[in-house]
Amino acid sequence: DFNDVVFTVYSDPPDAIGTEDLAQMPDDFDSDDDGVLDGEDDYPEDVKRAFDDTYLDGHGTLAFEDSWPLHGDYDFNDLVVEYQYKRVLDAHNKIVDIVAEFRILANGSDVADGFGLRIPDLAPSAVDSATIAIGPGAPQPASIEAGQTDATWIVFADVATVTGGPGPCATFHTTAGCNSGTAP
Repeated sequence: DFNDVVFTVYSDPPDAIGTEDLAQMPDDFDSDDDGVLDGEDDYPEDVKRAFDDTYLDGHGTLAFEDSWPLHGDYDFNDLVVEYQYKRVLDAHNKIVDIVAEFRILANGSDVADGFGLRIPDLAPSAVDSATIAIGPGAPQPASIEAGQTDATWIVFADVATVTGGPGPCATFHTTAGCNSGTAP
């Protein structure tokens, strides 16, 4: 990692040494006084947040078959959702926020398929607040589903309410000519 010896050189006049090929050291400021230098802090003005930890560099995909495990068409296009999770950590690497992003890629079912998020081993009492935003809408407070031992939210109860269906098509992205693009 080539950081066993690090030294700083000052020059007078400053332009006497060419610096175009030298790595620049980060400033040693800590604007929010959380113990994490601004150059390493994803939230340099927020004492409660310091680091973003994104699960997967890209996105993952979930595919559901609504007749599972019964014999059926097994095409796993009844609901297809792209996801990405980001944990926001404080200066002590404790989770402060979890940001989950979901995008509907397909809905091939003619029944009202819903979608929820459960975080295993997270007691509902450990959650201070939660919001859900669908599409360009403003985030709305989200309640944890009652009767669950793990924190669980219903993101949507019927995919058609999110994709704008059924309209002329009973499906989304599984029948030619039925909605292009991705849903929010």
